[in-house]
Amino acid sequence: MNKNSLSSALRLSVITILVFLTACGSFLSSPGQGNSQGQPTTIIPNTGGNPSVTVNDQQTDGTSVIVADAFSKGPGWMVIHAQLNGNIGDVIGETHLNNGDNKNIVVKIDPAKVTPVLYAMLHVDSGTVGTYEFPGPDVPVMFNGNMVSPAFNVSIHAAAADTPTSAAGTMAMDTPSAGGSNLLVKVSDQPLLNNAVMVDEVVSSGPGWIVIYTTDAYGQPNQPIGHAAVKDGDNQMVMVPVDPMNAQGTLFAQLHVDKARSVHSNSLVRMHLSWWAPR
Repeated sequence: MNKNSLSSALRLSVITILVFLTACGSFLSSPGQGNSQGQPTTIIPNTGGNPSVTVNDQQTDGTSVIVADAFSKGPGWMVIHAQLNGNIGDVIGETHLNNGDNKNIVVKIDPAKVTPVLYAMLHVDSGTVGTYEFPGPDVPVMFNGNMVSPAFNVSIHAAAADTPTSAAGTMAMDTPSAGGSNLLVKVSDQPLLNNAVMVDEVVSSGPGWIVIYTTDAYGQPNQPIGHAAVKDGDNQMVMVPVDPMNAQGTLFAQLHVDKARSVHSNSLVRMHLSWWAPR
């Protein structure tokens, strides 16, 4: 082959390579080509932290549990699952999460489906915001290839047979007796969050109940609007689900006996609830 023919052949090869590389670059940069399965991808806004759930072992009357903290990238769901054969089982309750950090989340659950071990699973809210859609678009959040779903232990502190289990209603418990220096109720002024109030500390002589009351025209406890079980001894950060329509102004937190199991003395503390704005 002479010099001119070799030069022409080399130029033709270079042009062919350039054309091939240009075509490959266009293909790789085309929208939607990165998902070989053709599945939709949920876009979660970056809110400055990783998705996480923190939940503690706890006592419950079977109607609700408390998740200490959940970080959601975008609006989401805190979903409680029962355990089935040592694995994650059926959904027994869920509540909506705001974008970012959510603390002391009260989740109402089905008492008929509670198991000794439960799972707190983080889901996205990528369908109609505020409507739980799973199966559907509100899928579990995946982080580092795993679902964000820590397990926790629960023990059921059953209510007396004639005690309502709803947050609001007439409490059918024994009247506490006077006295008892070893009892304690500590509660702070606070905003209403997730339709619940937090009692900082309760020291009970035997199993009992912490009950939230409204205030009457004379500044005294009036109607109960929520209650939560407490164990014998020291109880920290007790979340009490309440009726949000009546949870405003000055409320009272009162320690009651669990009449089926023990007798103890009364302890009554006044609190102020900030309805519209946090302190």
